[in-house]
Amino acid sequence: MRIPLIRSGHDTTPIAWWGWFFAPLVWTILITLLFVLAGVSIPYFMLYPERHAHELDFGTERQREVMRRYRRFTARVSLWRRCGRVLASPFRRTLPRSRPVRDTWQA
Repeated sequence: MRIPLIRSGHDTTPIAWWGWFFAPLVWTILITLLFVLAGVSIPYFMLYPERHAHELDFGTERQREVMRRYRRFTARVSLWRRCGRVLASPFRRTLPRSRPVRDTWQA
């Protein structure tokens, strides 16, 4: 006996009419699992930014060296300090630039 709505290989048999009653249950379980995965992965990536690829990882040798030093430094940061950094980041002020940025393609 196969589970309704779950196919494998070259299974082309039609789904029985009563099998569609399971569709809302399967979709609810799938969407719930995706929300749980997002709920776990978003804080993980905020707490551990050094564990996923950045743009500089694919740049020049100098940029890759900067990322290696960054990862060595952040590997020593404790979990409590990481949590504090993530919680304080919305409240940080950005400092004004010391001089304005010059637009390079003005007429």
